Amino acid sequence: AAISLRSQCPFGECISERLARVWPDVNEPADRCRHGVNYGFYAMLYKRSALPKLRSHLASTVWDEDRPHCLDVDVALASISDEVEYYAVPSVQAPGFLTEGGLGSSRASRNAAAPAAAAGAGAGADAGGGSRSKAAELSLPPPPPAALQERPACDAYAARTGCGWTSLWSCPGQTPVGSEGHASDDGSLGFRCCCRYGGWHRPGAAAGGAPAAVAAPHRVVAA
Repeated sequence: AAISLRSQCPFGECISERLARVWPDVNEPADRCRHGVNYGFYAMLYKRSALPKLRSHLASTVWDEDRPHCLDVDVALASISDEVEYYAVPSVQAPGFLTEGGLGSSRASRNAAAPAAAAGAGAGADAGGGSRSKAAELSLPPPPPAALQERPACDAYAARTGCGWTSLWSCPGQTPVGSEGHASDDGSLGFRCCCRYGGWHRPGAAAGGAPAAVAAPHRVVAA
C-alpha cells in the first residue's frame, strides 16, 4: 500500500537487495507507538486503490490522545505496518533514491547530547549510594510479529506448494481478481503465508498453477 524511498533506522525484513518489508519494532512499547525506527517521509509512493483505507487507518493512529508519540506520522505508519503493507528503501544504501542537504538536524543534536547527560546522572546516583541493578529493570522483549515467527514455515510452504492457487482464488486486495473469486480466511497456513503475509505478490508465487489439493480448503466468496 505504501513505499518509503528513504527510511532511516529501518526495522523489518529484507525482501530484495533494495527493498525491505517494514514491521513494527516489538521491542518498543505500544503506548509509545513503537517509537524509534523507520524515520522519514522524504518521498512516498502509494497504491491509489488502497489509499483511502490507509489514510483512514493512519489518521486514527496519529490522532490518538493516549499515544502522543504517534503524532509523528512516519512513526505512526511503521507502528501499524503489521496491518497495512508498508515497504521501505533503507537510507544506508549508496547510491540510494534520495539524498539530503547538509542542513543539520536538531533531533540528532539532542540525541547526541542525551548519552552525556545520562552518564552524568548515573555517576551522581552511584556516588550517592548506588543505583538499582540494571538487570532487575530488564524484562524479556515481546515476541516478533507473526510473519517473522512463521517465516520458516512459509518458506517451506512456498517450496512445497507455493501460492499458485491465488490465480484462481485471489487474496483479499489482490488484483487482478482470481478467475474463481476471492479466498476467505480459513485459518490455514496457506492463507496466512500467501494472503496475510503477502506471499502472492512475490516473484514466481503464481508459477505452477493452482493445485486442487491446495485450493479446495479455501472457502470462496463472491468476487
